[in-house]
Amino acid sequence: MNFSQWFDLKNPNMTAVPVMNKQITVAFVIAAYAIMTEAATVPNHANRFAWAMRIMPQVEGYAPSFMWEALYGMQAAITDTSNGKTPPNMPADSDWQTAVNAIVTALAALG
Repeated sequence: MNFSQWFDLKNPNMTAVPVMNKQITVAFVIAAYAIMTEAATVPNHANRFAWAMRIMPQVEGYAPSFMWEALYGMQAAITDTSNGKTPPNMPADSDWQTAVNAIVTALAALG
C-alpha cells in the first residue's frame, strides 16, 4: 500500500487531495511516530519528542506547508534520467520519507 492509499484510509472524505499532499502528510506521520517510539538516549530526543507530539494532531495542515523544502530535498529523484526516465519524475514514497526525515531533523533541532 502506498502513502496516498494510507492517507485515503484515514481520510475517506478527502480523496480529492493532491497525491503529493498525501505523500508528504504520511511521511510526516511516519517520521513523528518513529520519534515518539525512539529511545530517550537518542540525541536531542526531548526536542524531537515535543515536536512530534505538537504536530500529530494537526499533521494534515502542517505537513503540506513544507512541500517546497521536501521537493528541494528530492531534486536528484525528480531530475533523474537513468533508465530512460524523462524529468520531471514523480517522487516515490521513499523519496518523500527521506526528504521529510531531513526536514524533521532540522525542525526538531530548533526546539
